[in-house]
Amino acid sequence: MAVKAKRPLDYSTKVPVHQTVAECSATLAASGASAVTTQYDRGEPCGLGFMLETPHGKRHFTMPVRVDGVAAMIGKMMKENPPDISGPKGRLLTREHAVAVAWRQVLHWLRAQLAIIEAGMAGLDEVMLAWLQIEVGGRELTLYEHYKNQESAALEAGR
Repeated sequence: MAVKAKRPLDYSTKVPVHQTVAECSATLAASGASAVTTQYDRGEPCGLGFMLETPHGKRHFTMPVRVDGVAAMIGKMMKENPPDISGPKGRLLTREHAVAVAWRQVLHWLRAQLAIIEAGMAGLDEVMLAWLQIEVGGRELTLYEHYKNQESAALEAGR
């Protein structure tokens, strides 16, 4: 028996992306971010930038919202495990819908991280560490991007 394609949380959302972006911004602000900005690529919201007070002063973080993975997951779901929902299912395959679902994923993630923070298990700067903006060789990168580049370079050097 074949494994059915997974369905992302809120795969059938009808919440407009601008509403979810606003909820993400409000969630970050309520958690201590002193500034929150929305990043856009050709008119499509694609990430959040925010400032947090850390033990080392104010720091800038950039959290991307990568839509392509969500779009691929929805496409696979529609082929292998189509949902039984009312209304036209074609809307689930649009880029606009994938953007809305991706942002809902980010909102869920933020809320889960805040539950960990509220439980005293971590600080906001700690859970956001991967998205800390750093300067490397005159370029702005996230800490995760720098780590990934360093790991790739180390693997290539070892070959």
